Amino acid sequence: MAELYTPEDVLAHWKAGRSQKAMDEEAEVEQIERDLDTATKFLNDAIDRYRKKKLRAKSKAAATTKDPFAEIAEYGSRTEIQDAYGWGFITESRMDYLLNLWDIRADQAQKQAGPYTDGVTEMLERAKGHFLSAEQDEKLMAYYKKCREMRAAAEQIAKENIDRARARTRI
Repeated sequence: MAELYTPEDVLAHWKAGRSQKAMDEEAEVEQIERDLDTATKFLNDAIDRYRKKKLRAKSKAAATTKDPFAEIAEYGSRTEIQDAYGWGFITESRMDYLLNLWDIRADQAQKQAGPYTDGVTEMLERAKGHFLSAEQDEKLMAYYKKCREMRAAAEQIAKENIDRARARTRI
């Protein structure tokens, strides 16, 4: 028998000698994972198509409306607006109005930083978490737990094998 000094070696040894029941369980888990991956890809595609459709409609509407921030287009910063007031080019009330408009534009820019969301996209995102039945979820969790436990046991066995090998070489 080959020396099993790494957890991977121990796991490979166990995998070679596993039962038909263990192989069937692994195949079932792999099928659930493939199905979950496929369903997630289709839902992500649907979400992307929906967002594109909504953004296209939103862009068309924006193209036909007047720019509400056209009045501050000539200013590069809040400071330029304040300088215009300081030089007497605009009144104090006009400066306050323009600064308020500047702040509104900045707030809207921050809100639109992420992807388009509305009630439909939120529902679709939540649906991703509900693909699995309770039975499938339990099978996956049990299988993953068993894999973690097997990994921990393999690490312990590999460590013990290394310790025994070192003890033999000292003799």
